[in-house]
Amino acid sequence: MNTLNKFAEYFYVVCEHKGISVEDVTNIDDTLLYKLMCPIDGKKLYLDRTISLTDITAMGIEKLAWITVNDAMEEFKGGVFLIMSVVYRPYRSLLPDAMAELQVFESEKQMLDSLSKELYAFDLCIDKSESVNDDRIGWTKTYYVMNKHDNKESVYGMCDTETYKNMSIEEARESTLNTYKEWV
Repeated sequence: MNTLNKFAEYFYVVCEHKGISVEDVTNIDDTLLYKLMCPIDGKKLYLDRTISLTDITAMGIEKLAWITVNDAMEEFKGGVFLIMSVVYRPYRSLLPDAMAELQVFESEKQMLDSLSKELYAFDLCIDKSESVNDDRIGWTKTYYVMNKHDNKESVYGMCDTETYKNMSIEEARESTLNTYKEWV
């Protein structure tokens, strides 16, 4: 078993001991990318983190695992965390059709990864060069979700990465749908 796998195994145990779950673990070029989730006050709070093989080798598996988890606990308790909901609706000619397909994600990365798989489009991005306020659904910063491939741009949908960034997924979905129901 290689060092990254040994670290990951031990890290999971330490996280479980502290009540933290580890999600979305990816190994890219000897670096673990992962998300930590800790439920506090009825909300799921998240931290995106990375650990490199170099860090593990320098500090040791056990020491680095405990330091990393204890640092995360301090951030969770201190409120220095990323809780974010990104709302997305596909591009449709009618808003009711788009709202029927509303999706809410925990991060921009999660949204782009999920949509890339769903749409078979691998050059997806959020065009933040300009935004609009969509009062019909309560989105204050509406951006295009686009595919930029071979110097061609295609719009797949719209998203808001700002309005709900301090809400859970459930709260963001409910808020968007309630505002939309008031509009119709």
